[in-house]
Amino acid sequence: MSLFFGGEHVKGMTNAQKDTSDLATSAEVAKKADKTALDVVDNKVCTQGVYSEDEVSGKGKIEFKNADNVTLFTVTGISGGSSSSTANVAVTLEGKVSGVTVTATPAVGTAKTAVSNSSGVAIFTNLAQGAWTFSADYYNSHEESLIRGSQTSITLGLKAIYGFRIAVSTIDPSERVTYPDTIFGLTNSSKGKMPASGTGANCMNGWAGCELISGIKRQVGSGSTYTDVANKKSAVAGSSSQNVMTYVPTWYMKMTNDGTNIDCAFSAIKINDDWKDYAGSVGNDRKGHFRVGCYTCKSDFRSYSGSPKVNTSISDFIPGCKALGTGYDIMTWYQWTYLTALAVLLYKSTNLQAAMAQGYVGGSSVQSETALTFSNDYGMAGSTSTTQQMAFFWIQNLWGNMYQFVGGAMTDPLCKLMTSTGYSSVFDFDKESLGGPAGNISSYISKVVGTTDAGFFPVECSGAATTYFADYGLVSASSFPDVGGSYNGGDVAGPFRAGFYYSATDTYASVGSRLSYRL
Repeated sequence: MSLFFGGEHVKGMTNAQKDTSDLATSAEVAKKADKTALDVVDNKVCTQGVYSEDEVSGKGKIEFKNADNVTLFTVTGISGGSSSSTANVAVTLEGKVSGVTVTATPAVGTAKTAVSNSSGVAIFTNLAQGAWTFSADYYNSHEESLIRGSQTSITLGLKAIYGFRIAVSTIDPSERVTYPDTIFGLTNSSKGKMPASGTGANCMNGWAGCELISGIKRQVGSGSTYTDVANKKSAVAGSSSQNVMTYVPTWYMKMTNDGTNIDCAFSAIKINDDWKDYAGSVGNDRKGHFRVGCYTCKSDFRSYSGSPKVNTSISDFIPGCKALGTGYDIMTWYQWTYLTALAVLLYKSTNLQAAMAQGYVGGSSVQSETALTFSNDYGMAGSTSTTQQMAFFWIQNLWGNMYQFVGGAMTDPLCKLMTSTGYSSVFDFDKESLGGPAGNISSYISKVVGTTDAGFFPVECSGAATTYFADYGLVSASSFPDVGGSYNGGDVAGPFRAGFYYSATDTYASVGSRLSYRL
């Protein structure tokens, strides 16, 4: 009788030949056992073959079974056919990320680890045969059944890339933002998510619980000591000795603009040097987070409810905030960029006044900030009203009520952007000529630089209040920026609104600033 596996004949055998030692190697038998046995044994149809092995003897057996999983025929004493009792595995990480610890966990026994090399490959040697699960932080795990003597290659896919695409030439702010299937050649976890909508209890929709935002929280404290606000919906006013801050764990971010699309994505790990964490770093020292005031700076530069500090220049705001202790600064251009990109991702629009909240932009003067009670755990508040203060992750008046000076950015004499990745200064900039308009511009933003280094820096202002980026831009030479929107700014306000207009000593009754902390 001949045993037939899916078109391949294995050595012929009868019931009396159950102690054959060289039917095939274990790898060959296991491979063939995955195929349907089509022959008839003792006039019964075998539909599957199951191989098992005795590690002590090195011998194995194969059971041929019918469709009801009843064993019809057994061959024992099969030789392993290899001098090796272990297997080697090469685990490739999607994105070819180096320095990542990969864990191999057996069904029974002790787990092993290996670190990915410069090619993004983690090598495991001498793994006992059997079922192993390979895993790494922020990657999908993979289970593999190893056969001794085999060389196995597997790939772990990234599970934590969240990105969006802005179609540069599309006019409608809600139609120009999409979640593509892949972004920067990687699977986009944003695909299929329902965007955030409004500010009520269910405002986060499909984003609720996502690891990108789950670590964002409201805290109170000072210096290096902060504690979480347990009730996320409660109002917290703070005091002159207690800052109210939003803690933002930062992911690496990448943004590119090819003239047709602006692609932007967040990754929990650094895939390569194109991915930056400017918002959560001080120069080359990555902290992996920042804190930003839930309220704008008060008279002592701290973050608590009350009347905002105005009529103060950026040259005074910067040292005033720094004087509170090491790690303090005013909110920076890169922190503002991170929050704006996050808002676009969540709300899938470049008109955030329409998608989330107008903010206080229809009044007659700067309003005192009072503690807001939220209807959802994500600290989103606001409405289509132009006289209601808004909040984004508890950051009150992120746009509206008053413009805010931000640090670490200014224009050069040719209107090109210069930035700093360290603490803010009106003198020191480590990145220069990052793009910009050919000269002074002002009006509603239609195009931005759209790169990791420059962010949403305006380069063309030929739009309107309901088109393209839907916020106002103003760029002039050798000037410092404010962002957001003022108490009577109406449609000009929003997360894209940036005005590079001020000298280091200019002061205005409608311009304040916001505290940040990076330790």
